[in-house]
Amino acid sequence: MTTLSTPIFAHPIGRIGRFRCPADHPAFHDSGPIRSGHLIVFPRTAVCIAFPKREPIIADTNTIMFYNDRQEYRRSPVSTEGDRCEWFAFAPTLIASAIGEYDVGASADATTPFHWHKAPCDPQSYFLQRQIVTEITTAAANDLAVDAIWLEEAMLTLLARVIRQCFHRHATALAHCKPETDRQQALLVRTVQAELAARYTENLTLDRLAATVYLSAYELCRIFRRHTGQTIHHYLMQLRLRRALELLAEPGEDITAIALSLGYSSHSHFTSAFHRTFGITPSALRRQPGQHCARHQLRKNLIV
Repeated sequence: MTTLSTPIFAHPIGRIGRFRCPADHPAFHDSGPIRSGHLIVFPRTAVCIAFPKREPIIADTNTIMFYNDRQEYRRSPVSTEGDRCEWFAFAPTLIASAIGEYDVGASADATTPFHWHKAPCDPQSYFLQRQIVTEITTAAANDLAVDAIWLEEAMLTLLARVIRQCFHRHATALAHCKPETDRQQALLVRTVQAELAARYTENLTLDRLAATVYLSAYELCRIFRRHTGQTIHHYLMQLRLRRALELLAEPGEDITAIALSLGYSSHSHFTSAFHRTFGITPSALRRQPGQHCARHQLRKNLIV
């Protein structure tokens, strides 16, 4: 049977791997508990994840997922591509150190260091994890050595960014919402997230999205931002731009064609949005592929 999870890098800081599970795979709905350690996961397709006794989560490119070792869960399809993601299993001592910046009770011996299952994924963190994976896979494909210091620094920076994002989000989220109202609103937001994930290349309207959950556009915007921390427009644009990172890695894809396929009106509109988000233009990113890809931009924009 096809291996679903494949490690691509191992280091004392942590391990990195790929997970690929087609929607028609026999183990798609239940691939068993987590066995690779405490994982921070960056989805590349949209999938619905259900944890025991918790409300389901739409995991897409705007989301970071967290799994403690031995965590049980089930998935159901949203994207026709199934479940594609990269996972980072940082050393327990490093996880404890990162969490300890905000929680003095954090311990490297904790069996469940992550007390949350998801967090928003900001553009810089998403771009950084894609660059880390690209560095590793390109070096391996060309029998080259990875720039060890850059990679170690980038991995530690990613961990720090992600944990900070978690504590910022959970410190401000849903403090004054009744549990039943929260559940009802979360279901509405999941429905809209699934709609966006399935149709992000289309020319969607607020009225059309609101109609799918029987709300006014005003109500939908208010509830969506409250639960995700983002406007619907920003959420949609991030889905498009993160898909663009994958399409730009394909050398035969024309940039204008990519722009139009993702719903942008022109090459310049796409380039402006891409540069504003990632700090580099699509053409510049494509000119510097592989191990030395946009190293200066990464240091300037992503390392904190």
